[in-house]
Amino acid sequence: MFALEKYTGMKSRYACPQCGHRHQFARYVNTETGEYVDDNVGCCNRLDKCGYHRKPKDFFADNPGANVSSGKPSVSPKATAPLSSTTFDVIPFDLVKKSLAFSPKSNFHSFLSSQFGKDVSEQKSNQFLFGTSKTEKDATIFWQVDINNVAHSGKVILYDPNRGKRGKKIDWVHSKISRKTGKPFTLKQCFFGEHQLATNPGQTVAIVESEKTAIIASIMLPEYLWLATCGVNGCKWRDKNVASVLLGRKVVLFPDLGMFDRWSNYASELQKQLSFDISISDLVERSTTPVEKESKSGFDLADYLLKTK
Repeated sequence: MFALEKYTGMKSRYACPQCGHRHQFARYVNTETGEYVDDNVGCCNRLDKCGYHRKPKDFFADNPGANVSSGKPSVSPKATAPLSSTTFDVIPFDLVKKSLAFSPKSNFHSFLSSQFGKDVSEQKSNQFLFGTSKTEKDATIFWQVDINNVAHSGKVILYDPNRGKRGKKIDWVHSKISRKTGKPFTLKQCFFGEHQLATNPGQTVAIVESEKTAIIASIMLPEYLWLATCGVNGCKWRDKNVASVLLGRKVVLFPDLGMFDRWSNYASELQKQLSFDISISDLVERSTTPVEKESKSGFDLADYLLKTK
């Protein structure tokens, strides 16, 4: 009933939701209707470098209320109006607190401690709200907590404690809850680190892609207030409803290697929608070696900062 979309040219391949590489992601389609299951349900061609593969059965396990024929949420015949765009489910904040207190700490905590010391690791854990998973051994939970201190979800990732490199598997707290309860969870993502905006009203905001990079950059470039988009498309940060928390701020984007042109376009789109002060840094592009550029291994600001540490 479901199959990967047949290749009919570059337009049939998309940006991978995990690694961000364009024209590498094949989506699953319903062979009867021709509809995509979901934008993030498919397989990345970069199996050795990325390995992202989300199957339809995984999508429907995480979204019990979805319509199997289309992948879209089921709508009751009695419904007369769609849900408001501001309606979403939330995570009890007690889960956030428990993950911060859980011991032993995650591999990512260990990596931060090895680079900057245990005290800094603990301080950053409390500042950014990243904790340790109780169910996934040694994994880190990067909580998405908004400007109103509401927890939307948490991304669960396992890191190598020595090199600070993440594994390929990613899970989400809201998905775990949905699988356990059998109930659908209406997710609305926000920036990682967004809660900091409430207590730092005048500070210039810097935005990167990964949670790890935002944390490391906050240690080495503390003049900025650091947020992460949680992926190339991640929290849908280019949507004005998500980006509106940045109104009145000076914002600087720090794209990963090879993403400067794309993020420049994103900056232009945001300026048109919200008219705020936004610029883009080419620090990573001009600071990497030819070998690093050639490797195309996801080199980013954290890699640069750790290299120059």
